[in-house]
Amino acid sequence: MTDPNTKAEITPFIPTWWGRSGTLQTILSSIWPQPNTALPGSHMEIPLTDGDRILCKVDRPHSWKSGDPFYLIVHGLTGSSESLCVSRLTEALFLAGKMCIRMNLRGCGDGEGLAHQVSHCGRSADVHEVCTQLHKTFPGSPLHLVGFSKGGNIALKAGAEISDKPDFPITTCIAICPPIDLEACVRYLGEPQRCWIDQYFVTKLKRSTQRHHHRFPELGTVHFARKMSLYDFDDCYTAPQCGFDNAHDYYQQSSAKKVLHNCARPTLIVAAKDDPCIPLKIFDEIPYHPLLRLTLSEYGGHIAFVGQNKGQNWLANLVLQWSAS
Repeated sequence: MTDPNTKAEITPFIPTWWGRSGTLQTILSSIWPQPNTALPGSHMEIPLTDGDRILCKVDRPHSWKSGDPFYLIVHGLTGSSESLCVSRLTEALFLAGKMCIRMNLRGCGDGEGLAHQVSHCGRSADVHEVCTQLHKTFPGSPLHLVGFSKGGNIALKAGAEISDKPDFPITTCIAICPPIDLEACVRYLGEPQRCWIDQYFVTKLKRSTQRHHHRFPELGTVHFARKMSLYDFDDCYTAPQCGFDNAHDYYQQSSAKKVLHNCARPTLIVAAKDDPCIPLKIFDEIPYHPLLRLTLSEYGGHIAFVGQNKGQNWLANLVLQWSAS
């Protein structure tokens, strides 16, 4: 198995000269740059053992053939397979001849209405089931798992929980700005200078939850306080809906940091020191492991990395370099 510490050196990320701050990078990346390539995005529904279904989008270049590697990409909180960070990475990999499978977490994106249960930050078992089905569909093709933010936490958990399964079909794992300590990250967002980010997520979560209960009337009606934090939302809704005692229990059981010592595949964590959503100190707690590498960029914001070289996708180049080494 490849030692990640022997892989080629990573080229530093250089931000646009007019968008160097982490907050500006994060805001900018939510609207620009837009992908220029029309992706195939053919639908693939994957049934889960509990009866729910996951919707994936398959972007397969004409040059891709059986046995070639492919990438399973998992989005972040309140996102979907259409999130710009996912679409930009997919476009760059697609143009490089790589097949990408964009996974919608339960009830997200075009997968709304296919899952009775809701998504949460620790549902690594869903990724395991999707990987197993993709291995049957594309036998002999190495699977590289990539996750953004929440999806990065899930990907790290998925990669670490297969330490007793050497033949499980995950070849490498790449997590981009993952909140590996969920409680620390949520508390960080709750601080006054970042409460606007906290409220952005809460507003989107409330709306998606209302739509979910409308689609599944048997779940009953749901009412939220007008003013609440992300911690409040997880404490009153996510935790009880997903079988946890409370938000603290949910965060403790779902944070990837508690399983990283079991890292089972070559794994890369990419984060930015100026990320406005994630406190840098959480990465101080990452244990040493020969299969695990942490790359901290001076710039990049939260899953942004909008670079100064027009037409160049630093993140995609990094993903390609890492998975090919």
